[in-house]
Amino acid sequence: ASLIDIYPNPGKNELYISSRENFNGPSQILIANTAGEIILQKQIWFNSVYKLNTSDLSQGIYLIQVINDKNISTLKWIKN
Repeated sequence: ASLIDIYPNPGKNELYISSRENFNGPSQILIANTAGEIILQKQIWFNSVYKLNTSDLSQGIYLIQVINDKNISTLKWIKN
């Protein structure tokens, strides 16, 4: 089971990434399209929920990957 949740899914202009575990260090967020191209790469410090503006992304299916020192989670997200 993933320690990361993303919502709303499907979504539009905002994506919330929440963690079920407190991470002491930074986490890296990668958003890739279905062709595997990285669309966005960002380093964040988790504070339980992180809000990401997705208004620049086209409609479609994306893979959201959250990487930190304890875990790598990859989740599918649909933008309407």
